[in-house]
Amino acid sequence: MIIVDMGEIAVSDEPGGVIATYGLGSCVAVVIHHPPSKSGGMVHCVLWDSRCNLDKAKQMPGFFADTGIPALLRRLAPLAGEPPVEEYMVAVVGGADVPDPDDTFMIGYRNILAVRQALERCGLAVAASDVGGAISRAVRLAVGSGEVVVSSPGMEEWTL
Repeated sequence: MIIVDMGEIAVSDEPGGVIATYGLGSCVAVVIHHPPSKSGGMVHCVLWDSRCNLDKAKQMPGFFADTGIPALLRRLAPLAGEPPVEEYMVAVVGGADVPDPDDTFMIGYRNILAVRQALERCGLAVAASDVGGAISRAVRLAVGSGEVVVSSPGMEEWTL
């Protein structure tokens, strides 16, 4: 299992591989799977806009939605054979208001919006999502099948 920490990006084409991330409060995980090549990847975006820290964005592009999604696509393309973007299946998970229940900073909302805008700029459509609300989530991708499973403390896990 490959664990994706905050701001990290991981890709794999191992048929039995699993890519997972935990502790998605206001952060958003973007999962991209390419069914024909049975490859996939994930980025754990912490904030929405890299302009707040360009040095960090260069060192860790996955930290920001606007730089993380293009970086994930660049890393996934060689495994997937550089397919047209229409062949990718995209899932988005997270963006809760867990650390900000009064919506003072709207971090989760801003992250969700930025992820959707970045995906659109890359020509990608969201096939499945579980975003917003006030619950922390974890998500895992079964690389070979493309199955995306979400869990939250005290709840049964569910498949997107």
